[in-house]
Amino acid sequence: MAQWNEIPAPTGKEAVSRTYPAGYRTDVIDVPIEANERGLEYMIRMQAGDTVVYSWEALNVGDPQAFHTEFHGHTDAAPGQGGDLMFYDKAAGAKANGSLIGPWQGIHGWYWQNKSGAPVTVRLRLAGFYELIPGQAGQPVKE
Repeated sequence: MAQWNEIPAPTGKEAVSRTYPAGYRTDVIDVPIEANERGLEYMIRMQAGDTVVYSWEALNVGDPQAFHTEFHGHTDAAPGQGGDLMFYDKAAGAKANGSLIGPWQGIHGWYWQNKSGAPVTVRLRLAGFYELIPGQAGQPVKE
């Protein structure tokens, strides 16, 4: 019979498993993006070490290369002062899938820019440990 060699799991920042005090959540949100170089930011709030899995797609974009995105996050800054900003990805295209482990407490999310001549709806799917920020453009969707 084969023997298994037990390997200790990494801890700290290299940990492969995390536990959370609260249950995870899921959301599906349709975000409208106007035409002709218009852009919109959609953000979520996360604590350092929180994880979110995401998938988004521009549902009705004619030319995927005319749609740009920046996935980024920044710390909470005191009024009149700066903070830290990190770009996780900058790309053109009509969809993306991935995950993020929050590098710090703050807001994280997407800036989408529609360079086409027609409005676009982005369907954003989220699952994990995060909070929605009230007052943003976008409507919850039941799938």
